Amino acid sequence: MLIAPVWYTSGMVSPELAAVLGSMDQDNIAVVAKNDCMILTYGGFTAQNCTAAQLTYVSQRMRQLARLLIELRQANQDTADADLSKFLKPQMFDSVVQAVLNVCKYEGCTKTQAAKLKVPHLALKLGYALKKCCVLLINKALRERDTALQQDVESFLRIYETEWPTRVSSLALKTAQNEKRNKPDLIPLTEDLVKVKHYLEGAVADLSERLNAEPNVENYVNLVDCTLSRIILFNKRRGGEVARMTVASYHMMHDANAAAISSGFSDINQTLTKTEQHLCSRLKLVEIAGKRNQTVPVLLTPDVVCGISAILGSRQAVGVNPCNLYVFARCSGLNAVDPFVALRKVAECAGAEKPELIRGTKLRKYVATVSQVLDMRQNELSLLCRHMGHSINVHEDFYRLPSHTLELAKVSKLLIALEGGDLSKLSGKTLDELDLADIPYPDCDDDDCHVEMVHDSEQTVPGKHSSLARNQGNDDAVGSPEPSTSKTSEQSSVVSYQRECVEDAMMVDDVTSSDDDVVVSNDDGVNKHNRGKQKLTNKQALKLPRSRVRRCVKRPWSTAEKSALFEHFGANIRAGKVPGKGDCTTAITKFPVLESRSWKHIKFAVKNIITYGKKLTTF
Repeated sequence: MLIAPVWYTSGMVSPELAAVLGSMDQDNIAVVAKNDCMILTYGGFTAQNCTAAQLTYVSQRMRQLARLLIELRQANQDTADADLSKFLKPQMFDSVVQAVLNVCKYEGCTKTQAAKLKVPHLALKLGYALKKCCVLLINKALRERDTALQQDVESFLRIYETEWPTRVSSLALKTAQNEKRNKPDLIPLTEDLVKVKHYLEGAVADLSERLNAEPNVENYVNLVDCTLSRIILFNKRRGGEVARMTVASYHMMHDANAAAISSGFSDINQTLTKTEQHLCSRLKLVEIAGKRNQTVPVLLTPDVVCGISAILGSRQAVGVNPCNLYVFARCSGLNAVDPFVALRKVAECAGAEKPELIRGTKLRKYVATVSQVLDMRQNELSLLCRHMGHSINVHEDFYRLPSHTLELAKVSKLLIALEGGDLSKLSGKTLDELDLADIPYPDCDDDDCHVEMVHDSEQTVPGKHSSLARNQGNDDAVGSPEPSTSKTSEQSSVVSYQRECVEDAMMVDDVTSSDDDVVVSNDDGVNKHNRGKQKLTNKQALKLPRSRVRRCVKRPWSTAEKSALFEHFGANIRAGKVPGKGDCTTAITKFPVLESRSWKHIKFAVKNIITYGKKLTTF
């Protein structure tokens, strides 16, 4: 690993690409990547402006192209040693698409499941890399005045732009979307965050004293992990941004009060509350480089400032390279520590119930989701998004998870209010201003509904209990309450009558088996709490489907019975005339085999024979 960068640099390779090749794993894929001119050109172009922490990203992209090249060589035996540029031709586009699907483990559609890719994001990354390779190859052809190569690559790129989105990109995006839909969105538990916070407060203070008293590698590494995790947990900042905080940026730390006095904005400090003024005096602010080179702020608490001071004071004692620019530097090398490993280790040591949820991205989703309970104005939300280092659209579309509690509480109020139908009461109101008076009473529990049905039915009982309802209404109007025992007996009789009505309405008449009705009415004027519920009355009828239950067991006709029918009713069958009761009775008397049949059975049997004969004649 030490010799590789010097070796590649001496071979006309840029220092950035030499560092990438030196850090790449030594296997068959790395051999293919290092010996293909197109992959080397792509890696050198991508690594030009990358930092040391981004070399792994370039190495992964080169290895992905190398895996694709291996698949292409295996699929095309006549091009076993061909470079990637040999496959960027229009006649090889179908082979490239099939190779990408094979590398991403394509699964065809079945009767119950659509086609999908097991590694959908790899297909998208390979598509971007192939397009970049085409552009680099066209530039090479322009420099060398190779018109044939230029035309081939431009034709390949034209086919790519028209067919790739349908054959690869849409399938990959659909698969990724389905996986994201089925994956539960989880955020850290508040109890775990509080537990980790208390653990870090004590650990940072204790380890700072130990490192100042005895500067060794163990105390240094533990303090770096705890301090870095404390900053990530407090600021909900991306772990990589905090880990790459430089010593120069830390020394330019801002004091809010001193900055306000020196900049002439001391009057702004007087407009703040006492709590805000106290926070400005306690916290320090450091501006670091965030995603896409944006300047993002990091707030440091007093215990973190003490921890960083101990870390910087012991760098030389623990053997940190003086050329290392980072505050949270490794004991060897020029890189910073891995923030994700540090946060995982701290979450486990703190005894969190679900340490797997305490991650940098989930912490950002946590603050974005919990902030929904605050009635934040637009400028306040912009300030929060600026601190987190993203835009409002990214905040709302990617970080802020939907709260089922808020959706149930707020959106359901609107939906229930709209069901009432009276939109004039909702005009000009927000979701928080919707009152219970504007909303129809929602469905209640079974016990509550049973009690309300008893009270409402005292005024709406039809038939034989109508006099009871009228008497009860008169007593209520006069104001003379009845004894509880009498009222209980009346209520039980009302409920039993309603139950009888339901049972009678749900039964189907065996004789007619049609026009059986369940009586239902909507009496909204009886009780506003039961508005929209269905009550049993004699006004409206809800038709039920006819019963399909067979009332008797079907007994087939024997051969002797059929012979007796054809012998006695032969003239009727030929004339198409259905016999009457007398003829059927005579047949029963003449043929003993028909004694088990009634005259109706015999009549309809002959009728069916005549009908079947007419159908055959018509056909």
